[in-house]
Amino acid sequence: MTDSNKYLGTLEELLNDLNQTNNNYDLVIVDSNLEFYNFEKLLNTDVLYIDISESTKNLVSVEIVWNALFEHNLNRMSNLLIIGGGVLLDVCAFAASTYKRGISFCLVPTTLLAMVDAAHGGKNGFNNNYGKNQIGTFTEPKSIFVCHELLDSLSENDYKDGLIELIKHGLIGSSEIYEQLSLGSEYKVSLETIKKGIKIKLDIVSEDFTELNKRKLLNFGHTIGHLIEKDSEFKVFSMPANEQGHKVSAMCIPSDAKLSRKDIDNLYVNHILHSLSIAKVHEFLDGSDILDVGTGGGLPGIPLAILFPKVNFTLLDSISKKIKVVEDISKQLSLNNVRTVNDRAENHNLKYDFIISRAVSKMDGFYSMVNKNIKLKSRSNIPNGIISLKGGDLKDELKNFNDYKIFEISEFFSNDFFKTKKIVFIPYSN
Repeated sequence: MTDSNKYLGTLEELLNDLNQTNNNYDLVIVDSNLEFYNFEKLLNTDVLYIDISESTKNLVSVEIVWNALFEHNLNRMSNLLIIGGGVLLDVCAFAASTYKRGISFCLVPTTLLAMVDAAHGGKNGFNNNYGKNQIGTFTEPKSIFVCHELLDSLSENDYKDGLIELIKHGLIGSSEIYEQLSLGSEYKVSLETIKKGIKIKLDIVSEDFTELNKRKLLNFGHTIGHLIEKDSEFKVFSMPANEQGHKVSAMCIPSDAKLSRKDIDNLYVNHILHSLSIAKVHEFLDGSDILDVGTGGGLPGIPLAILFPKVNFTLLDSISKKIKVVEDISKQLSLNNVRTVNDRAENHNLKYDFIISRAVSKMDGFYSMVNKNIKLKSRSNIPNGIISLKGGDLKDELKNFNDYKIFEISEFFSNDFFKTKKIVFIPYSN
C-alpha cells in the first residue's frame, strides 16, 4: 500500500488544496467539536456539522449520515469530504462505503490518533451490543490530508493518545521513532515523524489488508493501552515533560513487578514486543490452552493473552509476589482468558496445547519438567510443544534434542535488542 497522502503544515495550505476546483466535493461533514474553525466560511461547498462520540458510534448515527447524503442528493459519482477525529471518520466512512453501494470519500483527520491510526488502513464501522466496531467494511478513502496545524487545538489527553500510538508504531517498525518519543524531551511531534509513523502502519496493512495475520500486531496497542494509563496502584514511568509541564505516560508496571530496571526505558521493546514475537511464529487457535511457566511479571503470557482473547492462558510461577502482580494486571485489563497458579512447575499436572516461557532455565531440564503437561493430540498445523524465548548461542543447550526449530526474532523486528534473540520450538515427544 503506497502512501498517497498529502502532508500539509498549515491550515491555509489545507484550505487552498481543498478549495481547488479539481477536488469538487459535493458535501463536507465536519465534527461538531470543530465549529470554531468556521469551515462553512472557508470551504467552497456545503458544510454539515455532526455530533458523533464513542457513546453514539452506532447505527443511529450511521442513519443520520445516510440521511444527510440523501438530502444533499449525492449519487454514485459524488465525492464526500470528512473532517474530524477517529470516531467521526469511522462512522462517516462506513456510511459512504455503503451508501448506494459505495461513493468516493476523502478524509481530513484532526487528531494525532486519527492521523496515525483511524484514517489509514481502510477499516471503518460502528459499535453494537456485541462490541466495538463489530460491523464495518474495509474501504480505502480516495485521499487523506494530514495537516499539522490542526493538532494545535488538541487537549493534552488527546495528544497523548496519538503519541502512545506512535510509540507503538515505533516499537513495531522503527527504533528511531521509538527512541525519539520515549527518550526525547520534546512533547509535540513533527510532521515528518507523523509521516514515518503512518508509513509503518501502511507497510503492515499492505501485506494484510483484511487483518487475517500480520495486521493483528497493530491491535495490541489499543488494548495494551490499559497498561499505559495512570493508575493509583501502578508505578508510572513518564516521558520527560516540556517546559509547560506536559507529561505523556510511556508505560506503567506494577510497583513490585520483577522486571529488570536497567532497561526500563526500553520496556516496550525488551518485554512487550519480545513477548509478542511468539505470535510471529505461531498463531494460537481459538480455544487453545497455553501454559506460561515462570511467568514473572506476566511475560510473555499477558501480552499474548491480549493479542489472542479467545485463547486460554494459565500463568504459573512459584513466587507468590509475582503471581499477585499478574493477578493485578489481569484484573486491571479485564482479561477473562487468564488464570494464575502459584506453584512449582514440577507439581503442576494439567495438560496444555503449548508451553511458553522466557528463558527460565536450560532447555533440557525445562523440557523434562514440563513434558508431562503437553497434550498428545494437536489441534493446529504444527505439533503441540514448547515455544521458548531464548538468546545467545544455543548449540550446547540443544545438543540433546533431535527435533527443534530456531527462529531469529531479528528477522521479524529491526530493533537492535533482537539481534541475538531467538524463539525455540520443540515439539512434544513421548
